[in-house]
Amino acid sequence: MRLGIKNMYDLIKLRASIEDHIDFKEKSPDEIKDIAQTTNSPRYLAYLSTHDDTLIRRSVAINKNTPIRVLVNLSTDPNQYVRLSVAKNVKTPKDILKKLMN
Repeated sequence: MRLGIKNMYDLIKLRASIEDHIDFKEKSPDEIKDIAQTTNSPRYLAYLSTHDDTLIRRSVAINKNTPIRVLVNLSTDPNQYVRLSVAKNVKTPKDILKKLMN
C-alpha cells in the first residue's frame, strides 16, 4: 500500500481524513504512543509522525512498519532523539543513515 504523500498539502489532507476515523483527542499520550509503536497502518504512522509530542514521533521512528518515506521525513526532525530513533530502524535507507551520521 503506497501513501501517495508528495507534499505537505497531501499530508494535511491525510491528517484530516484520519482524524475522522480515530479520535486521538480522546486518547492519552501513552495510548497514542502505544499505537505509534505497534500499528502497521501506513496512514496512522504518517499521521502520527507529525504529532507535537516528541515521544510519539520517536515511537513512529522505531516502528518496523513505518514506511520509508515517513522515515525520510523524520530523519530531518528537529529533535535529535527522533533522528536517533530513525537511525535505529532497520528499514532506514543507507543514504539516510549516512546523512544522520554527519
